[in-house]
Amino acid sequence: GSTTSSDPYCAVTLLDAGRDIHDNQQQGTHKKKTLRSKTVPKNVNPIWRQQFMFEVHDVSMAQVCFEVFDDDFNLKSDELLGRVSVPLAQLVNSEGFVDLPLEDGSNPLQRGRIRTHAHLGHL
Repeated sequence: GSTTSSDPYCAVTLLDAGRDIHDNQQQGTHKKKTLRSKTVPKNVNPIWRQQFMFEVHDVSMAQVCFEVFDDDFNLKSDELLGRVSVPLAQLVNSEGFVDLPLEDGSNPLQRGRIRTHAHLGHL
């Protein structure tokens, strides 16, 4: 990528700290699933408008991590533009959209934010 234009995509990871029913000692297990958005070419203010579905065993223990990368479309590794991690319950209990500031990007002067929302449904 470059400093004036990016080809961003977002990786959304759910860390579900549910219990493993086969574990006799009832210790928590961590199940992780990551889904990836489409890449928005040459854009520093992408709008993805995508939905992701995750199976969650314990909403109160689950964390969601959003990581935004600059897609390099070749063998080089994609540049991390920023990330944020929040409890799933915080998203589910919020009314409407939530703005989350990104951190840990390669350029601290160009930090962005993610605007998202979540809801629970039954399968």
